[in-house]
This record gives sequence, structure tokens and C-alpha cells, in this order.
Amino acid sequence: MFLAITSAEDVPITRPEEVVRASDRTFLQDYYFRQLERAAEIIPRGKVSAEYHKPVKSDIPTLLISGFLDPATPPGGAEEVRGISRTAGTSLCVMAATRTADCLRAWTISWSSSSAAAPRKASTARV
Repeated sequence: MFLAITSAEDVPITRPEEVVRASDRTFLQDYYFRQLERAAEIIPRGKVSAEYHKPVKSDIPTLLISGFLDPATPPGGAEEVRGISRTAGTSLCVMAATRTADCLRAWTISWSSSSAAAPRKASTARV
């Protein structure tokens, strides 16, 4: 499933110079991406709409959770999404953990049922 998704969503839009820049001075260099490219040649996959890569624009309050120690969703990633999408919401950065920290469950429930989830200007909190 992972290979089918990356073959449809990521491989077709990845620029070769991006791969070189991101993999330079790494142990595996571009090996990982080359394997994804090889898989994309043989794995059945769906087509991705051109609309898929357009930023989401919404007035719906959104909680963007990132973790300072999280390589998949670093703080800058959540801030970038919020800026691009023009989402009215809160960006929460967990400073000493990843976005999957256990302490976030109660905080998320509390946020979604409070006035913090009401439409307003975007804000950032660091915990």
C-alpha cells in the first residue's frame, strides 16, 4: 500500500535536483528514492487529480500538531501549512517530543470542545 501511494503521489512530482540536495552527504544517498522510482514502474496505482496538490483553504478551525523532535511533522511544517492554507486554527508545537506524544490526547480533546476551536485568528502555542 505504501509503495502504491508514494508511486502515485510523490514519485511523479519529485524533481531530480531535490533528491540530490536532500540525499547529499547521507549514508544511503539517493538509494531510497531510486527504489521508490523502481517500484513506481511496476506497482499498480491510481491517478492523482491535479487538484490534489493545491493548498486547502478553509475557515474551519484546525489544530495543527507538530513536534520539535519529529522528522515527519517538524514545527516549520505546521507553520508552513497554516500559512499556505489560510486555515483559521491553532498550531501546537510539542518541544520535547513528537506529534504522537501521549499528553496530546487530552489536550486535543480539550481544544476541540473549547472556545479555542472557534473561528479566529491563527495562533501558535509551544508546550
